[in-house]
Amino acid sequence: MTDDSFGTVSGPFIHIEDPHPAVEQLLGPLFSKVLIFAGPGPHISSLRNYQCFRDKMARLPADALRTIGLPAVPPPTDIDMMALRQVLTEPIYGPFGMQDGWKLNTLGLKALIASPLTSHRALANMIHPRAPGFVLVAMSKRPSTHSDLLDILVDAVLRGNHDQDVVFNLARHPNASANALTTARGLLASATPSSRLPRDAITNFERSLAWNKNTSKRDLAMLSRNRDLSVREAVGLNLNTDVADLVTLSSDTDDNVRRAVAANPNLPRETMIAMSMGDSGNANVRAAVARNTSVDKEFASLLVSLCNDDDMQVLRNLACNPNVSVDDCFDLQQPLHQAILADYSEAPHTLRTLAGMEDDDLLLSVATNKFTPADVLSSLAGSAKTIVRIIVAENTTTPPSLLEQLSSDTNEDVRQRVAENEHAPAAVLETLANDDSCRELAAYNTNTPPHVLDILSKDEDEEVRSAVAMNKSTPAHILEAMLEADEENQVIVSNLLRNPNLSLDCLSNAIVKELRREDEDDRSVLQDVIAFDVVNWLSELPVSTLVALSHSSSIYVRRTMATNSLLPAARLILMSRDSDNVAVKNLAHNPTIEMAVDKLSCLLTRSGVGRNKRPIAEISTYPLASNPTVQMAVDELSCLLVRSGVARN
Repeated sequence: MTDDSFGTVSGPFIHIEDPHPAVEQLLGPLFSKVLIFAGPGPHISSLRNYQCFRDKMARLPADALRTIGLPAVPPPTDIDMMALRQVLTEPIYGPFGMQDGWKLNTLGLKALIASPLTSHRALANMIHPRAPGFVLVAMSKRPSTHSDLLDILVDAVLRGNHDQDVVFNLARHPNASANALTTARGLLASATPSSRLPRDAITNFERSLAWNKNTSKRDLAMLSRNRDLSVREAVGLNLNTDVADLVTLSSDTDDNVRRAVAANPNLPRETMIAMSMGDSGNANVRAAVARNTSVDKEFASLLVSLCNDDDMQVLRNLACNPNVSVDDCFDLQQPLHQAILADYSEAPHTLRTLAGMEDDDLLLSVATNKFTPADVLSSLAGSAKTIVRIIVAENTTTPPSLLEQLSSDTNEDVRQRVAENEHAPAAVLETLANDDSCRELAAYNTNTPPHVLDILSKDEDEEVRSAVAMNKSTPAHILEAMLEADEENQVIVSNLLRNPNLSLDCLSNAIVKELRREDEDDRSVLQDVIAFDVVNWLSELPVSTLVALSHSSSIYVRRTMATNSLLPAARLILMSRDSDNVAVKNLAHNPTIEMAVDKLSCLLTRSGVGRNKRPIAEISTYPLASNPTVQMAVDELSCLLVRSGVARN
């Protein structure tokens, strides 16, 4: 018998030369990181330790593995808690909740529930009327939870765990069945007066239920009579709402409700016509009818009525309707229709006709249109009107030859729009990089060649160099050279640290330098980049750099680092001494700290410290409790829990 890693007595460790690869792959990352198993007593573990248990599994023949649901050959397709339960011969839940033999920590269960690898059977096994509330809440929040599991979840709630968060999550869940949603609605309605929620919370629940595509027609019919107009509006938009209820809501006193109903494609055509005629004074309702996807060329009478509308929003919605052909429905001879055709037409002959009209607004719309033919854009590029040439230069479908022509325009605004165009050729940008009015824009364009960016990175204008630092196409060696040359310029250094092309080594060195400068020069580069921006490289930095950042003099950087789960637990615990209360509160939500709390709680319970309320002198006789490392961890963690509010709540 030997002492295992938790300080308990275990059976002899038998090394297996060639453990089953499926077992190794399944258990390796799972048990060593997120699950803690402890025995029913403080001196013996019913599971032994992880290594012993793994080797016991490894000795099982392939037939036995198949019997318990594990694949006989790698890779395993899921994490099956039911199979593990059969091996351990211990149920997860007992008469009073979770069994002592299954001390699964909170983070471990949450990780299993959230994992896409966790099997359907494993999730079903976790749902139980005596399951901890957080298990049911996590299950109801899981977007991929299957509808039959949600039905089991509702049954568990009915039989013992009336968690209102579960009910709220069910109302929003895309996979919840109609029966589950009906039951959730009944649970909320039958709540006792003492546990009844405020009216605002109930309205939010009813609104979520009204939005859910799986809500039954019967429930939607009841919600259609709700006194809150936002609930009725959601019912009007729901594709599952019964036609009779849509017809009733089409006469609602609120404009927003009628507008929602008018956009529902299941609305009968006669009701749609009545709404477009009866609401002649409400353009919003008519615009919603025009947007309705059931309106098509076969719906001739309504289509004609909407095309003759004098409200531009109604006409624009009709033009945006995917089932309506703009070129077939709108007339070039009508002034209002001309504006719509200039914006939305895809027909070359129509756009050519509009470009020939002496109307500045039409010319601008045609110049903006992505379907305008090249010959029309070429004609517009020679327009005497500067604003027309500017719009052509901005159009991303303008051919490269025209952009080259416009790059030598006498007006600098035209040349600047060319420099901004994401499809501007490299040769054109190289020319514009020598133009004082366009250098900065060329430096920011991702099509600018690397050798031009290299020259611009040494430009005397700080704005030009800053644009090169932000350019996502700037090569790493240019960025590194700029870090050395512009290390005193906070703006440029901030932009360089945000650039994803900067190498990790260079990034780490720059961070260390900035940490030294924080106290010396009162610089706020790291605060601006890390605390106030969303950067993707924090997870890629070496641990030593993350630890260095946690010592930053900026409270905002320390607050951000307090939430970083990659920091070692020892450093996070020491951060509980931080003078900033917000940083300390952030520590309490760090997954690493949560795991440390669970592990230490298990450790203290099994060593006797957590279970026996005895004087400190007597507790110190326990071997684990007298260990200085454990004592320091307990002191630091206690400080953290008290300061973060966990111990008080």
